[in-house]
Amino acid sequence: LSREKTSLEGLTLQIPGPLMSAAIREVAEQVEFAGVVGNFAEIRQLQLEHLSSRFGVREEVPTPLDEMQGSGSLGFIEPEAWVTEALNQSSCSVSLQMLRAGPRRALRFRPEEVAAAVVTCGGLCPGLNSVIREVVMMLYRYGVRKVYGIKGGYKGVVHPQTWLTLTPEVVKDI
Repeated sequence: LSREKTSLEGLTLQIPGPLMSAAIREVAEQVEFAGVVGNFAEIRQLQLEHLSSRFGVREEVPTPLDEMQGSGSLGFIEPEAWVTEALNQSSCSVSLQMLRAGPRRALRFRPEEVAAAVVTCGGLCPGLNSVIREVVMMLYRYGVRKVYGIKGGYKGVVHPQTWLTLTPEVVKDI
């Protein structure tokens, strides 16, 4: 969530700075933290739609990361862990709480049934190759074997014949 944009149910809205506070109030639920934040600040939890509401409740699959050596220090994230992001701008003193990202002890999908695609939209972006490499490497660690690289941005999505199959071998030196 940035000052210029916020995503609501797949829609991207342009929000001028003075309206940001009103937009946050529409999509977030207020949380009480008396004495933790200043008198004029608010903390709101951003409640996102859970995938189970679209795809149904699925069985829990143990994460393959649990079997890897040293995974005890990995620091699995609890399902209800929240992180707070402060949006302290002159026109908005609202802090948002969002579900914390990170590895979970249980997956909601079978890695062998998953296909993933990496779409980039061109332009100079220092470090993007490293991000692509690490996404592919981590997907393989999870057991996902269908990983594709899509050329040409979103236009490339409709041309699967141009997709690249990405494997750790393909991305190791990018």
